[in-house]
Amino acid sequence: MENLQEQVKEICLLSDAVVRNPSQSIESIALQAGVSSSITTFATTGLLVFAPPFIAMGPLEIIIWAANKILYKKKRERQEKERMLREVIRKQQAVINKLNQELEKSKKQNAQNQEDIKNLKTILDMLEKTEEHLKAA
Repeated sequence: MENLQEQVKEICLLSDAVVRNPSQSIESIALQAGVSSSITTFATTGLLVFAPPFIAMGPLEIIIWAANKILYKKKRERQEKERMLREVIRKQQAVINKLNQELEKSKKQNAQNQEDIKNLKTILDMLEKTEEHLKAA
């Protein structure tokens, strides 16, 4: 008899495969997924050969338990996706903030460069006038 964790893992694997491709028969999905013969039998006939803790459970309790496991797994996957999305958004915001800082720095540098150019033009104009006065003198 298989270990309980392996059986549950195979049932979850089978359920995920069926959810991904519900139009295909459960038997063929079970064969493709490589689940054990006891899980394939359970999927096709509804007769479950589980490890001792599940013997006391009826079919309805097992279905409810399996559904709860699937829902919990889906919830964890959704939470992980949300966490990754928040992380991506946080990184995007950090990049945007850095770009805004660089833009502000660039604007300040541009203003300083414009002032420098204006001062240099003024000095050049003064030197040209001085040169003209010297030539005239």
